This record gives sequence, structure tokens and C-alpha cells, in this order.
Amino acid sequence: MNKVLFLILTLVTCMCYTFVRSETLWYYNVASNSFPDFVKANGKVSGQSLILNNSTDSALLLLSNRTANDSHYRFLVRFSCPDAKKNRHSSAPCGLVFGYKSPENYYVLELSSYNTSPFDDMTDERLVKLALFKVGNHKKTAIKEMALSSGFNLYGGLNTLCIDMLQNTVNVSGGDKDLNQLFMVDTPAVSQCDSMGVIVEPGGTMQVERTLLSYEHKETVVSQTQWTKELLDAHFAKSKNPFEGYWDYLDRDMDDGIARIGGKYRIALVENEDGYDVIYVSGAQVRKGEWREGMLKGRLVKTIFTDNYKAMWIDSTFRPIDDDVNGFFESGVILDMSFPVYKSKVRFSKVL
Repeated sequence: MNKVLFLILTLVTCMCYTFVRSETLWYYNVASNSFPDFVKANGKVSGQSLILNNSTDSALLLLSNRTANDSHYRFLVRFSCPDAKKNRHSSAPCGLVFGYKSPENYYVLELSSYNTSPFDDMTDERLVKLALFKVGNHKKTAIKEMALSSGFNLYGGLNTLCIDMLQNTVNVSGGDKDLNQLFMVDTPAVSQCDSMGVIVEPGGTMQVERTLLSYEHKETVVSQTQWTKELLDAHFAKSKNPFEGYWDYLDRDMDDGIARIGGKYRIALVENEDGYDVIYVSGAQVRKGEWREGMLKGRLVKTIFTDNYKAMWIDSTFRPIDDDVNGFFESGVILDMSFPVYKSKVRFSKVL
């Protein structure tokens, strides 16, 4: 597995470097490796599947012994409910579990098939029901429910459910052949102790063909520059460059399904030989306790166009972003940071 090494631009004044080692970890569980991440006390591997039968009167959970070590991860389960293969036969809900902290604190994404009017051939329709629940305080609370007549196998065939966790947002997708985006909802951010797994409701049978957990494992060394508030104040007091100084968050234009703002930052621009170093001062909301005054937040590099700069930005999780990032000064008092890959723009105003 290849490791990607990012070298963040140096701060000329103190020659500090930031390194980010990043690799995507993938954990597959299939019959050929006997589903090694799952304790199979309540299930058995048979043929090409992990079989779970729930003959009890309560939900059966089978949790992975792995946890996601990042707030961004994907968990996917491909499974079938063989009891639903008969015409008009409803299936007990089956699906996946995520954000599991305790028996009284986790999320469930379940799929079941049913007929709307099983005794009326004129109006009867076969559907699948997809439901997201929060389990807590001895109750199961519905967050999102939807009925679908296509895109999923409506009987005993294979379907896939997938969640992509992005900080405090879960993106749900699924289907029988393709992963189709279904909905997004906000949930509390996951932590490294959260687990995931599969679930079968009472009376149900679930045949799990495979599971997949993937996340980006990052090792980050953060660049702490020499700049403090006192040094910045003294430097700006003598500066004749109109762009040097403090800049405050003004507004944003973002697709929240792609990017989220990490904080309403105050930054400082300090001139260097190629443009400007962007220094973090305050305002972090994501990883607030890890961001400290004087850290490198980004860089603006001169181009042939007046007041236009190529940019590098370090996001709230200390990952560098430099794909087509641009900075532009408007009338000398607005700094426009554009992230076209993420369909986002953030503006800062000069503190006068």
C-alpha cells in the first residue's frame, strides 16, 4: 500500500515544515477470509455468506472488532434477506450499525421489503423501506424513512447499504447493482471508540456477502511558526504593505454536502519573497483545542496577474489543500479564497 507524503510549504522566517503522511486503509470481510473482523458467536460462514438467524425477541447485533480511526470513513454492507424471496412475503428489517458507543447509544440503518396491499391485486405494490434510527435511552427514534420501488432488489436478492461519515454528517447510499445517493443527515461527530457492524431484527435472517470499512489514516506534524500576537503586532506597526495585517472571516459560499467550514477564523498575512504566509490567529471550531496561535494556515503565491495568487490552505483537520486553490484581493480590503474542486468560497475582510 503506497503512502503519500505531502510536504507543506516552509515558512521562510523560521524554516518550519509540516509533513502529512496519508494512506487509505481498507478492511474487507468476505467468506474467503472468514469475516475476520467479526466475532461470529451468533453467526456462521456458509458458502459465500455470513449467516445470521435471529430467533429471539430483540435485535441481534454483530459488531466488528475494528473502529474507524478518523472522522471521515466509509462502511458498506452487501447482504440479502432470503425470507423475502416469496411473493408478498415481508422481511424482518436487516442492515448496518454505526456510531456504536454502548448498547444504549448507536445508529441503525435498516432495509426491509413489503407489499402495500397484499390482498388487493389492483392496488398492491412491492416496496422496500429504508430507515435510519437513533437508539438511546431504551428507545428507537426514527431520523429518516423512505419507501422505494426501484433501485433495490425487492425480494430475496442482494442489496448494498453504505454510509459515508463526514465529520458530523452521514451520507447514505445504496442499491442492488449501483450505489445511489439517497439522503444526508447531521449526526454527532464520531470518535475513535465508535464501532460498526450489522443488525437483524427479531425473526429475521441475514446473509452477509461482504463488508467494507475504509478510512484515510493520517500522521500529521503541525508547523508552529515563530509568530505570536505580540510579534505580529510589532511587525504590522512598521509594515507599509497594505495587505499585511489581520483578516477576519466575512462570509462563505459552500455546498455543505462537499465541504464544511472549520471555523470563523482570524488570520494574519505576512509578506515573504513569493507572496504571503497565512498565519492562524483564532476562531477554529473544528479541532479547536489543537489549533494554536501562530500555526501556519496557508500560503499565497504571486502570479502574473495583479492581486491574484495561487494558494495552499491547511484545512481544519491539518490536511493541505492546493488543487486549483486561488486567492484574490478585492479593493484591498476583501480576501477571496476560492476552492473550485470543493465548490466553495470563503471571504475575509481586512481589520482596519
